[in-house]
Amino acid sequence: MPVSAGVRKHKIWGKTMQTSPASVQKTLKDIEYPAEKRDLVEHARQHDASDDVINAIKNLPDKAYTSAADVNKELEDK
Repeated sequence: MPVSAGVRKHKIWGKTMQTSPASVQKTLKDIEYPAEKRDLVEHARQHDASDDVINAIKNLPDKAYTSAADVNKELEDK
């Protein structure tokens, strides 16, 4: 199955996952920035995000994110 544009593939525990930046942003739409990575993960968990979205956020660099655009940049650089 081909990967759609904007969908990121990554391996977690030997299993290939697919997550789009849009899916991550939908989960984080009402978070207040700046936010640490741990805050993004907690927010995703509290909003019943899929395992793929949570794992994509967990794979981000451990830093403070200043905006949704900052998160997207890191997702696109992966």
